Amino acid sequence: GLNTITMDAKCEVPRILDVMMTVDATGSMGDEIAYLKAELEDVIAQVQSQQKDLEINLGSVFYRDTHDSYLSKSSDFSTDINEAMSFMKEQNAGGGGDFPEAVDAALEVAIGQQDWSEDAVARIVFLVLDAPPHMGQKNIASLHQSIRQAAEKGIKIIPITASGINRTTEYLMKSMALATNGT
Repeated sequence: GLNTITMDAKCEVPRILDVMMTVDATGSMGDEIAYLKAELEDVIAQVQSQQKDLEINLGSVFYRDTHDSYLSKSSDFSTDINEAMSFMKEQNAGGGGDFPEAVDAALEVAIGQQDWSEDAVARIVFLVLDAPPHMGQKNIASLHQSIRQAAEKGIKIIPITASGINRTTEYLMKSMALATNGT
C-alpha cells in the first residue's frame, strides 16, 4: 500500500538562473563571437518558452590578454535580456597574437566580482575559448582560487572550447568542469 501525508505548507523553489558568459575576445575568436551574437538570444527565448516562470540573470565578461587594448570588459547580471545582449553585440574579436590568454583574469571577474544570486536554482559560467591560460605561478594560483571560489558558491563552470585547442588545455577545461560539477 501507499501512505500519503499532506502537509499544509507551501514549497517554494527559487526560479532564478544566473548565467555568466565568459568569452575569449582575441582575434582568433571572431567566428565564435559572431555565432554567440546571432544565436544566444534564440537559445534564451527557447529556455524561457519552456520554463515560463524562470527568471534569467545574464551577464558577460569578454577578455583578451595583458598587452592588448583591454584585459577584460564586463556586463553585470541583468534580467533585461535585451540590455545584456546589447553589451555582447558591441564586442568584437581583436588583439591576441600569442597562444596563452588572460583566462585567469577573466575568471576573477566572472566569479569573484559579480553579484551572484543567493537564491538562484543554478549558477553557470560558460567559458568560451580557443587558447589556454598563461601558466605562470601567479596565473595558476589565480585559476585555483577562482575554481575553489566557484565550487564554494555553487557556480558550475562549463567550458566550451573552439577550434585549435590542444590536449593540455582540453584536460584543464575538463578539470575545471569536474571541480565545479559542470560539464
